[in-house]
Amino acid sequence: MPEALRTYGPCFVCGPDNRAGVQARFTLGPGPDEVRAEFVAAPHHRGYPDRIHGGILASVLDETLGRAVALHGHWTFTARLDVRFRQPVPLGARVEVVGRLVRDRGRFVQAEGEARLADGRVVAEATGLFHKLPPEEEAQLRVAVWPSGGVPS
Repeated sequence: MPEALRTYGPCFVCGPDNRAGVQARFTLGPGPDEVRAEFVAAPHHRGYPDRIHGGILASVLDETLGRAVALHGHWTFTARLDVRFRQPVPLGARVEVVGRLVRDRGRFVQAEGEARLADGRVVAEATGLFHKLPPEEEAQLRVAVWPSGGVPS
């Protein structure tokens, strides 16, 4: 399994141990260099009545774009995330997010993606700029995330 698809238990977006989290499931996307996330908008993620908070959707977009970058072996942090919200997401809706690497610019990597409802309607689009971590910081995080020697099982 590629590292880009692994989970970290306490993570807000992907962590199975975070009961307040989104618990998105990640798979390889439909095209090359793509990662796909799927989640169901839960009641505790609400903003306005019957709608999820935009920050929830932005978080999943951020994670998905970052994982698309990770497919290429880069551990990064988000330097910039631009989200265009097109319409609200109803509570209980199944949402699919797809992210893809656009360009490697040396220290930075660009990615883009979109979130769709089950009927195919685009609810948000995002572009992101991700800063590559130095090798020593990447190694420390790998061990923190996967304590068994920093190697995913």
